Amino acid sequence: MYYFDLRHNLKKVKSERKNTRRNKFIHSSKAGYHYITRTSHFSMHKQNVEELEYTASANMPNWAEDNPEFFWNAADQYESMSKRTSTHITIALPKELSKLKRVELSNQLIHEFCGKYKMPYSFAIHSHIASIDDRYEQPHLHLLYCERSIFDGIERTPEK
Repeated sequence: MYYFDLRHNLKKVKSERKNTRRNKFIHSSKAGYHYITRTSHFSMHKQNVEELEYTASANMPNWAEDNPEFFWNAADQYESMSKRTSTHITIALPKELSKLKRVELSNQLIHEFCGKYKMPYSFAIHSHIASIDDRYEQPHLHLLYCERSIFDGIERTPEK
């Protein structure tokens, strides 16, 4: 089965949120980063049913190279209201591939999508057993990226 999901994370006024837990993930780049990397409050999320196989970030500005969380936090904090802070794509990966081959395939896909334009991104590969048959793996890629390219080579502060 093939799966592709695309979500745009937008800043929203807090009073507009009805289901805070769900919207926190949808509307927050920082929460999206923690979700895919299973860090912070998501560190125990799905730990018994899903494996975090790999995670990485790239094309970050100098001030966030060693800690991508700084970048995603700045996107949430300083982006204008009602603007996109990030985009989150989830893509099913072939279960026939080994973990190493999944990483290679993901890196190739991300390079074509984000690498050429130097868009900052973080990604993770998760895998869990299918709930339909309790037998087959369902590996998938989570890609969180910012459409604001660093291609121009201008060093910007977190506020910019």
